[in-house]
Amino acid sequence: MAGHLPARVQGAAALSLDGQVYVAGGAGTRAVLRFDPATARLSAAGELPVPVGYAGAAVLGDLGYLIGGEDGGRPVPTVTVFRLVPAGPAAAGGQASPAAAGGQASSVAPAPWLAAAAGPGRLSPGSDPSVLPADVLIADHHNNRLLIVDPQGRVRWEFPRPGDLAPGQTFLQPDDAFFSPDGKYIIVTQEDDQVISVISVADRRITYRYGVPGKPGSGPDHLFNPDDALLTPAGIIVSADIKNCRLVIITPPAHTVTRVIGRTTNACTHDPPRRFGSPNDAFPMTNGHYLVTEINGDWADEMALNGHVVWSANPARVLYPSDSNEIYPGRYLTADFSNPGQVVEFTSSGRVVWRMGGFNQPSLVRWPRTFTGSVTPLEASGGPSVGGVRSVCGRAHGAGRPGRRGGGRARCASEGKPVAAGPARDDSGSRSCP
Repeated sequence: MAGHLPARVQGAAALSLDGQVYVAGGAGTRAVLRFDPATARLSAAGELPVPVGYAGAAVLGDLGYLIGGEDGGRPVPTVTVFRLVPAGPAAAGGQASPAAAGGQASSVAPAPWLAAAAGPGRLSPGSDPSVLPADVLIADHHNNRLLIVDPQGRVRWEFPRPGDLAPGQTFLQPDDAFFSPDGKYIIVTQEDDQVISVISVADRRITYRYGVPGKPGSGPDHLFNPDDALLTPAGIIVSADIKNCRLVIITPPAHTVTRVIGRTTNACTHDPPRRFGSPNDAFPMTNGHYLVTEINGDWADEMALNGHVVWSANPARVLYPSDSNEIYPGRYLTADFSNPGQVVEFTSSGRVVWRMGGFNQPSLVRWPRTFTGSVTPLEASGGPSVGGVRSVCGRAHGAGRPGRRGGGRARCASEGKPVAAGPARDDSGSRSCP
C-alpha cells in the first residue's frame, strides 16, 4: 500500500504527469489530489470545473485528458485538459501563494458562498435546475453588482454589500466577470467605467484595480473600454483594450502594463500583431495560445502572447463578432453581437459549419476553466459540451454602440434558462437554426 486518501471516493480517475499521480474527481466531488510516489505525500492540487465521476482518463505527451463521466447520474459531456504550468504570484496584490512561496501545495479552494441557502429561488416557471451543473456567476451591469446564483435560482453570494467597499471606492457597471484559476478571486471588467477589478470572494473586497474609474486613457493605469479580462494561472491579467486598439498584459500589483500587443492608437485596423481592429476579447486555447476577436472587419485570430499569429479568419456573414472561443481543436464559436444576432461555429479558414439565429445581441457564457495549486500546478481546461455551446444569453440592457459593447450582459442564470436548440440546414449547406 502506497498511501491513503483523505476520504473514501468512488469513480475517481488517475493520470500521471511529470512523475506525479493526479487523482481527479469521483462521485460528487470536484477535488483533484496530487500524489508524489517518491515521498508518498498526498496533497490537494485544485478543483475540476464541475463534479465528475467515472470519467475516462488518458495522457498524451505532457497533456492529460478527463473524458466524459457523470455527476449524480447525469452525464457530463465534457473533455477536461490537464497541463502543468509554472507557479506564479497570486492575484491579490501580488502576494505569493503558499505554493509559490514555500513549496507547499495549497489546499483545494473553498467555496465561501456555499452557505445554507434560504428562501425561494427566482426561476421562471418550467425551469429545470438540473440542467446547470454548478452555481453561476452573474455580472449585473445596471444594478452595479455581482451575484452567484445556485441552480435553484437562489442568491448565494453578492458584491458589494453595505460595508464591502472602502471609503471613496466605487463599483460601477460590471460587464464581464470570471473566476481566477484557483477560484478564490473574481476578475471583473467594468468596461464603461474604464477599470479592471480583482475581488476576493471570501473577503468581499477589491484587492487590486487597474485603471481610473470614469477616466479613459492609454497611459499608465489607464484603459479605454477594456473587455473580457482574465487571470492566468501565473497570476497575470490578459485583457482586450477596445478603443486603444490593443491587448494588454498586466502583472499585479503594478499599475503600468507589463506588455502591450498591438499599436496603441484610436485608428483600429486589422494587422495583427502590429495592429488590431477593435479587439474585444482574448480567450485561452487548449494549446496555450489565445483566440482574439476583432470587431472591425469580423476577424478571429489564433495568437501566442509573444505576438506570433497562427491564422486569421473571417467567419462568413458575421457583423459583430464577440466572445470567440475554441470549443475543441479546429472548431471555434463566436456570438454575432447584432440585432438580429446569431451564434456561429467556424473553422480556422473561416468556413461556417453551424449557425443559429434569432437572437438580440447574444453573448456566450463560459464555465470556470482552470485551477492551480502545487509548485508545478496543474491547469484544467473545461472542454466542449454537446454542440459546443454551454449556454447562450440575449441582450440584457440597452443598445450597443459601434466599436464597443453598450449596456451590459447577464450571465444567463438570472432566470435559470440556458438555451438549447437543434440545428437545421440552410441553403449554403452549413447547419443553421432560423
